[in-house]
Amino acid sequence: MGSTTSSAYAHSKNSLIFGGFRSQLANQNVPRSSVKMMAVATDDPAVEPTISGESYTKMIENYMDTSNNQEYHEMANALRFLSMDAIEHSNSGHLGFPMGMADVCTVLFKDFLKFNPKDPDWIDRDRFVLASNQGHGSMLISSLLHLSGYKDIPLESVKRFESKASGHPEYNFQAKSIETNTGPIGQGIANAVGMAMSEKMLSAKYGDEIFNHYTYAICEYKKLLDNTSREAMKFAADQKLNKLIYLWGITIDGKTSVDTSEDNKRRFMDAGWHVQEVDGHSVDKIKAAIAKAKTTAKPSIIVCRTNIGFGREGAGLGAKEIEDAKKNFKWEAEPFHIPDDILRKWDAIGYKYFDKYKQWKDKFHKSEHIKEILRIEDQVLPADYDKKLNSLLDTVLEDKPGYPSRLSSELVLHQLA
Repeated sequence: MGSTTSSAYAHSKNSLIFGGFRSQLANQNVPRSSVKMMAVATDDPAVEPTISGESYTKMIENYMDTSNNQEYHEMANALRFLSMDAIEHSNSGHLGFPMGMADVCTVLFKDFLKFNPKDPDWIDRDRFVLASNQGHGSMLISSLLHLSGYKDIPLESVKRFESKASGHPEYNFQAKSIETNTGPIGQGIANAVGMAMSEKMLSAKYGDEIFNHYTYAICEYKKLLDNTSREAMKFAADQKLNKLIYLWGITIDGKTSVDTSEDNKRRFMDAGWHVQEVDGHSVDKIKAAIAKAKTTAKPSIIVCRTNIGFGREGAGLGAKEIEDAKKNFKWEAEPFHIPDDILRKWDAIGYKYFDKYKQWKDKFHKSEHIKEILRIEDQVLPADYDKKLNSLLDTVLEDKPGYPSRLSSELVLHQLA
């Protein structure tokens, strides 16, 4: 599981990205209480950026209506307040994205994401990419992994926002559940495309009983405006990577019109993507959109209209602000404490696909391709690769064909594949 930020390194394990950085507010000595955090992200310049007063009260009341999706809202609030407590405790990180995208992530993990926290390396798990601008989603992914049962993300690490739940987690170094190093803007989007392409190729070669999984990417606004992501997305459409689903959280403080004049939904449609737009705080609409995305023959993007820092009106963090937010959501638990009934619901997600995992393992162990797949997974070259390369070299030395270097490279890669 992962996210993406600026870094000199970019190593991936089937490409998932995961990152974060110390709060710009802290670095610039800007008081958190001076920052407005409740805003609607919109392409419409007529919409006011800040929600307050009666509209805000009504929005929270509607969300907290216990007759509608109460279980999901409780679980999403656990995600919100674990992130809030950790960011306040460590005085580091960004809360807008974790608060705004908590509902989307809860629906995804609860109803769709196929994984097994007891075996993070399961090769047919669904892939989850968190691509957020400047690592804003680091605490979101740390909280998600901790709540869903990954033992290598303990609560103490989440509290400190360091060690195994750091702002810049490293691939296979700090925790098994971390799949990719941090990297430049656009890397997470491109990594997700690479993962989906890998699934399609492996499924075609070894069968969909062994390789049959989806790649989901939770993307922050600017991640899909970068040139790297544009090229990757066009490639995904050309390759018809229909098991690739982006959930685009437009979680910014203000109007998108100040940043770009493009009609981004039209741009994705023109590139060959299936495009939907939903209320990012509506469980039913999120669920229906993801289900629909899984029926299309195209890669999909779901534009999720969210409120940055959902649940907080006006100021940023601080003891008073946390107290007010908890009152808004009727959250009475102490800091870093998740009520047992809600914790059990999150815990159950980690066991949801255990039967399918066992069935898959049985099929995998009976597969005629198991040795080859394990060799590839371990990144080991074929036993006879040197013979093939020497044979190719002998042919080239004898025939002197005068190949251009790009063709020579292609021939070598074919021998190694």
